[in-house]
Amino acid sequence: MRIRKNKTINYELNVRITISCRMNFDDFPLDAHTCQFQVGSYYDTQETVTCQSVTIYDQDRQRSLQHFLEIEELPASYNTVDIPSGVYSACGFQVQLQRKQMQFVVQVYLPSAMFVIVSWVSFLVKPEVVPGRMAMLVTLFLVLINICNSVREQAPTSSRLNAVDLYLVVCVFFVFAALIEYAVILLLLKKRRKPRRTIAEGLKTVLSNGDVRQSGNKHPEHIDGNRDMLELEEVGPAGSKSNGQRGESPKKTNDSLSVRKQGLVDNIDAWAMWISPPVFIVFNCIYWVAYRHVDK
Repeated sequence: MRIRKNKTINYELNVRITISCRMNFDDFPLDAHTCQFQVGSYYDTQETVTCQSVTIYDQDRQRSLQHFLEIEELPASYNTVDIPSGVYSACGFQVQLQRKQMQFVVQVYLPSAMFVIVSWVSFLVKPEVVPGRMAMLVTLFLVLINICNSVREQAPTSSRLNAVDLYLVVCVFFVFAALIEYAVILLLLKKRRKPRRTIAEGLKTVLSNGDVRQSGNKHPEHIDGNRDMLELEEVGPAGSKSNGQRGESPKKTNDSLSVRKQGLVDNIDAWAMWISPPVFIVFNCIYWVAYRHVDK
């Protein structure tokens, strides 16, 4: 304490203070935090005691942190404290914390986006190549799930889905959508490969062939007559086989149906290839604009 000639008292006190800041990690790892340190007298109002502060921060002597740290002057709104007993003078400083994002961009965001882009290659693989296409999508899906779990274990607690979780969930959804799209294609191909005869029709054919063989051993001339009658029934007037109905034969109808379904399958892959990239690009634009923090 010093008493100066102008009748002022200079009181100096060396104090080591550890301060804490209430932070919100909903935007992790794209979060930024602002913390105020405020000190003053709560015995005398600002009419009696005024408070001024000078802050010195040596950036070169600090250890490497996960944040970019800046010490600023306390805003004017924090220079006074208004409570029912009066208005008191206060002073202090403000700390700006901006998390370093490059590590998360390289380790999380970039690989996740690359996996989603690789999943689009499956749209170029023929649907008949089931092992290759299915192995690619399932592997990408499991890798993204693993990344999501590892990031979630290291992330701080937040009140809702934080920024990195939201990005990973969307990436997982894109790969899952590619799996669902391929499942629909396999369903269409399975219907196309449906057997032409049912089990009941096959049993009837087998039993009828057995009866013809047994009767053929006893009355061969009767079989020849029946065979001629069958051939007359199957061969029509124009020399083409008839199924009791006019129009195309069953083989031709099935072939035309398969061609139509093959075209539908190709259209599904083409639409998926054209829709997925623009949607993912729009999502990234909205995501990075929404979570962009402007340094003040």
